[in-house]
Amino acid sequence: MPSEKPSLHYTDFRQAVRRFPPSALLPAFAHHTAQLDTLIHPRDKKNARRWPWAASAMARESVLYSNEHRHGGTPSESDFNRLYNLFNESDDSKGEPSLSDIMTPLVYEQFAYGESNFEELSRVWALYGDPTLGTPIPWEEIFGMSLAEAARAAFVLHGWVAMNGGQLDRSLFDAPHAGGLRARRPARPTHGTRGLLHGDGR
Repeated sequence: MPSEKPSLHYTDFRQAVRRFPPSALLPAFAHHTAQLDTLIHPRDKKNARRWPWAASAMARESVLYSNEHRHGGTPSESDFNRLYNLFNESDDSKGEPSLSDIMTPLVYEQFAYGESNFEELSRVWALYGDPTLGTPIPWEEIFGMSLAEAARAAFVLHGWVAMNGGQLDRSLFDAPHAGGLRARRPARPTHGTRGLLHGDGR
């Protein structure tokens, strides 16, 4: 009689992530996820089951539970595929799954296919910028800029990172093709995102 495949738990996924030291996993993972970004490649079948929440879980578990004494080396694409599979197949539910347990993953798997990158900007305002939804939050004190400016800055930084292998390399401002950007900011921005993007020194 064939034996049943043992069920996988989230701790199995966590232990697999912990094989790799964060200093090796996180830079390789940044490059890996940048290549999956829809700014680089439209979502297609080869990216199936490589969900953003699975990617976030890998980064989180590495930061929280791994250390530099691990000997897994730098993860390969095969390693990342195995981690995605472990995450997707892990199941810590008890008893028979409910309808919600079955339908929720299916609904969210379809979400990214109908989403525009620009919807992220409008969603920020819909959730946090409408003063009729509650007490206004002092975003200037938190970000040093308005919520609208912070959302635009995040969108620019997202494109910057995605187009440069997952790295936020400020030396790109000194590249010959960045002359237009140099004209809009100080020689060496020192006042955070606002100064970097606007060049106004505020």
